[in-house]
Amino acid sequence: MLFSVSDKGVEMIVKMSGGLGNQLFQWATFYALSKKSGTPYFIDLSHYDHNGDHGGFRLDNLQLGVLPTLAKSNSSKHLFEKVICRMCLHWPQVSSVFRKFIHEGLLDGDDLPVIPDGVYMGFWQSHRYFDSCWDDLKKMVIPKKVTPRVQILLEKMEHERVLSVHVRKGDYVNNAKANQTHGVCSLSFYRKALSYMIDVTDIHSVFVFSDDIAMAREELASELSKFENVEFIEGNTQEEDLFLMSRAYHHIIANSSFSWWGAWLGKHKEQVVISPNPWYNIKPKCSSDPSLSTWIRMDK
Repeated sequence: MLFSVSDKGVEMIVKMSGGLGNQLFQWATFYALSKKSGTPYFIDLSHYDHNGDHGGFRLDNLQLGVLPTLAKSNSSKHLFEKVICRMCLHWPQVSSVFRKFIHEGLLDGDDLPVIPDGVYMGFWQSHRYFDSCWDDLKKMVIPKKVTPRVQILLEKMEHERVLSVHVRKGDYVNNAKANQTHGVCSLSFYRKALSYMIDVTDIHSVFVFSDDIAMAREELASELSKFENVEFIEGNTQEEDLFLMSRAYHHIIANSSFSWWGAWLGKHKEQVVISPNPWYNIKPKCSSDPSLSTWIRMDK
């Protein structure tokens, strides 16, 4: 739903960017802050006007309720803000001059300030921003539509414990900048992680998720043959795959915000999550490793 923001109101404007996993970090952070402070938030989708990365804006495919999306504006005020935002994204220090522009890189700690008519920029990749809303998010991060095939898999997961394995290739392989920044989890990482899961859990079923399922099938064939049942998940929407991940009992995740959400939403007392270390090959400015302290780290 489109909204126009009042110049006199007290609102938080969230600059949205990235794929589904990043969008969830941005939305969840300000959903939680809005709930805590009573201050409404609005989502600025202008990034997607000329950028369809990872399928574009996707939160409207989930049961998140009414998403307060900003109406487009060509006013001089909004054009000025657009220029300042672009400067802040490249040089976060600019936000210390224009106080209504808040860049996550210049904040200390996990307490976010509520700035009147503030424009918030960043990925906000910390569970501490929204841990208090886990019960809400678990009920909301559900696809609006689920195919019969996915429903069958969900019913299967209700009767047996499943290990979710995420193999991220795609832009981490094909995009030179992404490859340099993130890197790809090695075959050694998956071998060690799968071996560990065999040793410490009673898992017999594995669901494999990947943006290159053929390569995942080939590379992990030997290790996966040790499990009784293996499903290579393909042909679903991103939202359906994330939903299936979140219903798994244990998780081997890639250095990806997508499978991070699958593991975080699926947390329980007996959960085992293995995540790669380091998360980044070269840590971007104002970013940090989002892995939880309770997760097991293995060399990437």
